[in-house]
Amino acid sequence: MDKAILLKTQLFEAAKFAKSSDFRYNRLAVILLDNFIEIQLRSKIIQKFHLDGTFRLPEKKYKQTDRQKIIKNHSELLKTCVKENVINDEEKELLTFCHNVRNNLYHNINEEKLLVTVALHILHDVIRVNQPEWKSASTFIFDYSMNKDPFKSRPIEASGFPYHFNSTEDWTYFLDTYFNFIDKRKSTASMLLSRDVILKIKKTREFLKFVNEEYSIYYPHTENWDFNDFVFHYAFLIKNRDELEKIKELPTDQENKDKRRLLFLDFKSTWRVIKKDRLSSLVNKANEISKLSIYDCLIRYTSIRDEVNLIYKSFSMAVNDLDEAIQCAVDER
Repeated sequence: MDKAILLKTQLFEAAKFAKSSDFRYNRLAVILLDNFIEIQLRSKIIQKFHLDGTFRLPEKKYKQTDRQKIIKNHSELLKTCVKENVINDEEKELLTFCHNVRNNLYHNINEEKLLVTVALHILHDVIRVNQPEWKSASTFIFDYSMNKDPFKSRPIEASGFPYHFNSTEDWTYFLDTYFNFIDKRKSTASMLLSRDVILKIKKTREFLKFVNEEYSIYYPHTENWDFNDFVFHYAFLIKNRDELEKIKELPTDQENKDKRRLLFLDFKSTWRVIKKDRLSSLVNKANEISKLSIYDCLIRYTSIRDEVNLIYKSFSMAVNDLDEAIQCAVDER
């Protein structure tokens, strides 16, 4: 019973954090929920290991070295859970996404708020669907009378007796009562991802208008630059930031110039031209994903996310550079 109570407590606390409008608590909710699922999946697979090689499954499927790899490696754990029908392929991909969000939050305290919100939606739904069947994911459960369940308020069955502790009905009631933090009346995760792309494209158009009006006044060499030139210029700086910092530390200016030129030519050789009408295409794609399931939405969102962010960040940097140039001109007067 102790494990079941610990699991319920973890979900109860995570739900409180998830309901908060404060990002710092949302971060903790993702960490707790991702950990909850990892605990449950690991326990379910260990159950499979206990049967592996016994009279029920005499042919041993998993060697000891494989078992250790599965238990210690999150990716291998998810793959094995699909193989053993603990989760399905779509849930595996969704949980991989959430675990990556969790890693960014846990190790770097760094992740987009949007992706944290999406992860909360996904983790909530996966747990709601699976937990009544997973239960405590333990082979043996201590008798209910040995400890008090702090979440003991349960409905009465038709027979007149309370639902059995750690039963499917018990977990369903717990989830209905203590683990409902997603308001289904509000935007879905797919709608949130769609809106994020559309908003970034809208801001990019605003940045572009400002840049087109004044950028070449302060940077005359850019007079003939088009949309692609701006993205290419800043993409080079963004994607090679660390390498460019190393180049600055070279002992001579000539070495600096030579190394930078080689880096530039290498980057240019793999560059694919991005035209202005790509913005409209990305908006259309964003509108399409708003109507998809979160699984299908994430596949398409992921396919355009880096491009959207690169374009958005490029013109954001261009605007910042232009602002600084304008301010310097004002200060010099």
